[in-house]
Amino acid sequence: MPTTWDTHVLWEGTSSSLWRRFRHRDEPRARYRLTRDALHFEILGDDPSNDVLPLWIVLGADVSRSPLQLMLGVGDVKLRLDPTVRAIQTVAFLSNVADVTAVRELVVEQADRVRRDALRASTPDVGPGRTPHIGVAREALPLTQQLRELAALRDSGILTEDEFQAQKAKLLAD
Repeated sequence: MPTTWDTHVLWEGTSSSLWRRFRHRDEPRARYRLTRDALHFEILGDDPSNDVLPLWIVLGADVSRSPLQLMLGVGDVKLRLDPTVRAIQTVAFLSNVADVTAVRELVVEQADRVRRDALRASTPDVGPGRTPHIGVAREALPLTQQLRELAALRDSGILTEDEFQAQKAKLLAD
């Protein structure tokens, strides 16, 4: 099944059965490609399929390796997805990939960059010394939830400490 891919590929890898890899038959079962704004999955075999995961819904990632994966130099990347976007699917896996730690770091870094860029694009008055306006019907949320969301933006590097304090003071004043 032909697939069109973004020409700006940041990383690509494959997944194969550990047993086949152990027996030196490295036939891929899946292909993964990380582009500037999405992670593309191509499942190979008898029932091929494709999926595209926008990076802005990736909240974080973990690495896991079984003893056999350690021996073969591969591992799994477990991506934590925003449950408000994909309530049915809150995790996605890149299975049996090489350089698993570097892949995890690259995906998380790119996902953070995509979210930062989206926030900047939605707040035209952002600049040095200016506090971004976070305008998503905040009054409907409880104050504690609003403060948690602001802290998460600060912790992920989207807001500076000064911007965080300014928004926090604004919320507490209301």
